[in-house]
Amino acid sequence: MSDGSIPLKTTDSSEALRADLIWGIKAIAEELGKTQRQAFHLIDTGAIPSAKIGGRIVASRARLREHFRALLNAARA
Repeated sequence: MSDGSIPLKTTDSSEALRADLIWGIKAIAEELGKTQRQAFHLIDTGAIPSAKIGGRIVASRARLREHFRALLNAARA
C-alpha cells in the first residue's frame, strides 16, 4: 500500500485462536461436561482460567488443557 499501512488479513494463527476460544457459560459448561451453574462456580471462584470480554465469559481450550494437566501432575507428585 502506498500510505505505508500494513494490510490486514486473516492468518492461520487468528483462525486457530478463534477455534480455541469458547464463548459463553453454556458452551464452557458443555466443554467441561458440567452444568452451567457448576461451570459458573468454577469460573467465579477462579478454579479455572477465564476472562470477561464485552460482558461475555470466554475461556481458552488450550489454557483449560494446561490448567487441568498441571492439576493432574500436582496430584501425582
